[in-house]
Amino acid sequence: MAAAYVDELSGLRRRGLLLQGQSRFSIDMSPVKISKNPEDSLSQAAALQTALIKERHEVRELEQRAMLDLIPKDLNRP
Repeated sequence: MAAAYVDELSGLRRRGLLLQGQSRFSIDMSPVKISKNPEDSLSQAAALQTALIKERHEVRELEQRAMLDLIPKDLNRP
């Protein structure tokens, strides 16, 4: 009985604290495959934000140009 307990403890130490509580069936499973999907929601959100930033920048530039056009060019002319 005591030998089995010691073997169990040494097995836990070998597997580490991260795998503590995992069964041998879950350890034997293959890892999850990660695939690159450029059409996922995160990339769509990033593209939308990029487009919004460009649009805001263009609006700011147009406002600045309009303000500059309102300033008189030559103050010496009547």
